[in-house]
Amino acid sequence: MTKDIFFEDISPGKEITVGKYLVTAENIINFAETWDPLPIHTSPEIAMESPFGGLTASGVHILAIKQKMLHQAPIMKSVICTLGFENVIFPQPLYADSTVTLNLTWLSKRISRSKPDRGIVKLRVQLTDEKGSFVLDYNDSILMKLRSFSE
Repeated sequence: MTKDIFFEDISPGKEITVGKYLVTAENIINFAETWDPLPIHTSPEIAMESPFGGLTASGVHILAIKQKMLHQAPIMKSVICTLGFENVIFPQPLYADSTVTLNLTWLSKRISRSKPDRGIVKLRVQLTDEKGSFVLDYNDSILMKLRSFSE
């Protein structure tokens, strides 16, 4: 996955998988202490007594992990910005010591009506743990450069 992907390279229905990331208890606690200090994210003892039965990452943390992983995808030279997320869900908890994988599925694309040097791409973004359980699932719309205008 070293070749840069531009708008012209997008084929609806095609999927790409991006890396793996280990989420440790230390990651979860450090992130939560700053950004979401709910006890089920900061205290392993309290988390064990919760309905989840263990330390879990907050939704905001899961989104941050996804964003970090997204920067490993070969689209960073072509993405201008995100236009918005739709239907963001966290179907299963993300537990400490899980390894997640990012999956992107291209859904549709069209050239911008106002700026022909770029296009709008819709994609499905999913983060799965090592058991194959979805811990994040949503649709994203991104603005991408066309290769023909970038070279």
